[in-house]
Amino acid sequence: PAPTPATSPAPTPAPVYLSTTSVGFSPLTAGAATAVSLSVAVSEAIPDGTSLVVSLPGFGGGSVASLSAAGPASWDSAAQLVTITPPGGLAAGAFSLSIPSSDGITLPVAGLSANDLRLKIGLTGTVSVARASINTSPSVAPVPPVVTSVAPNATSESAAPDGVSGIVFPPNSFDASVDVSVGVEPLDLSSTPVAADTEPAGDVLTFSVAGGALPQREVAISIGVSPAVVEELSLRRRAGASKRLDQVWFDTVTKQWVASPNPTLSADRKSLSSSVAPAVFASAGFSGRFTNLLVAVPPAAATPAPDSALPPAQVPSKALETPAPPVAPPPT
Repeated sequence: PAPTPATSPAPTPAPVYLSTTSVGFSPLTAGAATAVSLSVAVSEAIPDGTSLVVSLPGFGGGSVASLSAAGPASWDSAAQLVTITPPGGLAAGAFSLSIPSSDGITLPVAGLSANDLRLKIGLTGTVSVARASINTSPSVAPVPPVVTSVAPNATSESAAPDGVSGIVFPPNSFDASVDVSVGVEPLDLSSTPVAADTEPAGDVLTFSVAGGALPQREVAISIGVSPAVVEELSLRRRAGASKRLDQVWFDTVTKQWVASPNPTLSADRKSLSSSVAPAVFASAGFSGRFTNLLVAVPPAAATPAPDSALPPAQVPSKALETPAPPVAPPPT
């Protein structure tokens, strides 16, 4: 009989250290100091020298080297990360940690959507596990929009409550002085869904004008970018994946987010800006909502031929794109 071909052993699945995760806040007041309660089901023992890292984009408050929590824990306000390093690691089972509001961590002024996908947890150190969205988290209502008077004969800036996002109107954007309302709020995936190959990458900037007037000149939209998004782009690049950061507006007719051409990341990498033409505001589906999205770039689109052009709304900013690594030539 013919010999039985050798079979390779099945690969050992990677350990799943964290299963069910949840985070709670109290009080649920946007922009205010809050207590943070973290609960994690540890499905496999986590070795000593491993830290839990919790990404809280948009949260504020000064950095705290030693939080008032059981075990070594810190808050880095620049990176918007809570780092928890349990002495001796963690045994399988339930793990919880509470950070009092007196430590000064503040909720985002834009609020949070229920089970906000941007809140993530992972592991680093002896064991490293990429951050994944926390399963359960509460919704938080945003602070009210900021209303600014825009004069017709001068450049005017309408800033959002987060102090980073906003709109710049050039002279003659309106025929007369108008009151412009600009706010920030969390992305609601039920009413403004995103495509399967995209991820939320910022708050939603909301825009309206008293009396319904529309801008008659091209305006500049800026939306805040969290450190977690910048880090995600860098990690994707090192992993050989390709993503870009788009700025988009929601079309209520097509129920889709539409990309603005050539967005630009600020020098400090804290905001993404794009120019929006008057035709967008006059569109039948214009909703007054803008946001940033991380978009997967197909391999063919990541490195277009020099003489080929993508449609204007899809042209990625090279500074924001994470290109795939070069392919090695075949051996000779």
